[in-house]
Amino acid sequence: SRIRPSAALMQRSLYNPHNSPGLYPTYAEIEQQLAALASTYDGSPKDNLVRLFYWTGQTQDTCNGLHLQGGRKIYAVKISDKPADNDDQEPEVAFLGLHHARELHTAYQTMELLRTLTDGYASNPEIRGLVEKREVWVIPVVNPNGYERAVANQIMWRKNAHLLDKQSRDRCGVDVNRNYGFDHLSNF
Repeated sequence: SRIRPSAALMQRSLYNPHNSPGLYPTYAEIEQQLAALASTYDGSPKDNLVRLFYWTGQTQDTCNGLHLQGGRKIYAVKISDKPADNDDQEPEVAFLGLHHARELHTAYQTMELLRTLTDGYASNPEIRGLVEKREVWVIPVVNPNGYERAVANQIMWRKNAHLLDKQSRDRCGVDVNRNYGFDHLSNF
């Protein structure tokens, strides 16, 4: 059975994520969950509700000389009753999780949102109405390299893992939710 996080369990895991096995998956496990969700809700056998996208650029993990896996994909999931179409008549809403690496529970919450919308579509009229009247976009993990660092053993890491100054290892990481470019939403 799945572990249902409580506030106490999340607080305990903040200080020792390895003391709460199964609560926070690795990024590779999140990728597997997203692929399974997309293949389940592609019209066969379940409703066609999900379209999975990923950023084709490369993430970078270059801080402190650590050789962690770089080049992770950043995924976006579109949930709609017509996920392959861009319906200008439907409003769009976006949910982005895990800007700060140590906010591990936000990845859990965005994944839970995806499951709620897809699993509830067939049986819950309120969820069906939400999905049929809008396009829902979810980026479960905006900062995959930071997430991997926090899950692995650097629980207080909050930035991404991009080395800013190659001469000095002191300037490591960017606080991604404070450093978007001006008018960044116009690029979506």
